[in-house]
Amino acid sequence: MKTIRNILSIYLYGVTRVNDFRYERNPTKKLRTALLAVVSVAAGLFLFAAWFLYTVRLGKDIPSSELFNILLAPMITLAGHICLFSAVLRGAGILFLDDDLEQLLCSPIRITDIVIGKTLIVYLFNFALSLFLMLPSFIVYGISLSQPFLYYVYAFFTILLVPVLSVIIGICVGIIIGVLVKELGTPKNHILTTLILAFVIIMLIGSFFIKSADADLLLKKVLQILSSLYMFYSYTSFYLKGLSHWSGALYFLLYLAGLTAISAVYVAGMGFYYRKIYAAIRRVKRKGALISDRSFQVSVPMKALYKRELKRYFSSTMYVVNTMAGVIFSFVLTLILLFKGDYLYSSFNSIHYFTNMPDKFHGLIIIALTTLVCLTNTAACSISLEGKTFFMLKGYPVSPFDIFQSKIAVNLTLTIPAILINAFILVFVLKLKAIEMLLIFLFPISFAVLTAMYGLTINLLLPRFDWTNEVTIVKHSMSSIIGIFGGISFVVIPSFLVLKYSKGDILFPLFLVFILAMALDCIFVFLLKRHGVKRFLRL
Repeated sequence: MKTIRNILSIYLYGVTRVNDFRYERNPTKKLRTALLAVVSVAAGLFLFAAWFLYTVRLGKDIPSSELFNILLAPMITLAGHICLFSAVLRGAGILFLDDDLEQLLCSPIRITDIVIGKTLIVYLFNFALSLFLMLPSFIVYGISLSQPFLYYVYAFFTILLVPVLSVIIGICVGIIIGVLVKELGTPKNHILTTLILAFVIIMLIGSFFIKSADADLLLKKVLQILSSLYMFYSYTSFYLKGLSHWSGALYFLLYLAGLTAISAVYVAGMGFYYRKIYAAIRRVKRKGALISDRSFQVSVPMKALYKRELKRYFSSTMYVVNTMAGVIFSFVLTLILLFKGDYLYSSFNSIHYFTNMPDKFHGLIIIALTTLVCLTNTAACSISLEGKTFFMLKGYPVSPFDIFQSKIAVNLTLTIPAILINAFILVFVLKLKAIEMLLIFLFPISFAVLTAMYGLTINLLLPRFDWTNEVTIVKHSMSSIIGIFGGISFVVIPSFLVLKYSKGDILFPLFLVFILAMALDCIFVFLLKRHGVKRFLRL
């Protein structure tokens, strides 16, 4: 039991950074950690409050007789499915691919303790998802039907137990997929990344082309489908309908006993085959035993560093999905203008302030495209992602500025092709004039370069190498947050001033902002060459 508690505490302390706050002597770093925690908690509470208010509004529009089938059952089903897919994606990785696993296997502790501890980590994450999704529905349902206190007891255990079977099944499926991927030599991360990005693009495009009435109809259809799939999760909460009868408690006890038996079989089986599964998932499958001359080819340092950074980027699904948002949004904007450009222009022109000012509409499109592209900032966490191998990077016989260039080049590999493609399409869609054509290409490119260099500079100032999960760096690190929002502010602030205070033509002021961005590009190049290299060597 002590081992399990230690595994959980080490993981939770690493995610929440409690020890960094308790034992950090530097007041600045301590304040930064506390500020990040406050912002994260505030964002989580805001999202929960918004979801709760939406559930309350949804509950008012549903008749009391249909509340269970339309409000409660779909949420139980949705939570179960999300927990299942989450466990498939992350469960096997936490059980077999964590950095601390080799040290645990060398320690004199039982394998079953490792299995239980790692599984509880997966469960805790999915319990948080289950709580977020189901708690508002249970509260609204209970208040609307004036349920007794026993209902809330059962509701609590339902939220607590729904993720259990989903986690067990998801981990087993994830293990099977992981073993098959190793056997077939298939790049799992590439396939997974492509599927997630395709899903996001389809959802974004569909959301813009669905009318309000169609959206309401689609929501009702989704709720009906989830309600029909409730049969797969009815074992978790069918006792909710038997509150006034002794059979409700009996059903609950039977469900609890069955879930305990399944969990015991899972722990015993996983503990028995753990080392074999670990070896199967971690083993490297070689394509051939012969070594060709290409294995010893020498590359130019910059080219080799660029290939290394590009390979590192696309090897992480979490890294790609969280940094490709801006590029995806820019393509979505172009598609909307391609199909609904006339409607947007007429709506824009109906605003009195912008009447008969087509250049302001085009200028706004240029600003929007630039802002979206600047959302993609891979450099803002590229130094931190080196982790424990950072000392090896410092030992490379190359200039630190070459390392900086390779990390910036990856960011520009994503943003500049997107800018060129979108700008080329928009030139014909919007029928731009010569100066507008020049701006729609040069304005976003200048800010894309500026954002990449700014993000790298921030990461040099605020690095973090003590992570055990890359999600901490990509999504929750201070350098990543400041890098993204700070980079956007470079575009938004001067563009807002141009739109607000320019009474006539805004193209010339935008051209001045472009010159300002180029000047900042030169300043950041100087800072990285002079102070960035020194900071890199001191880390």
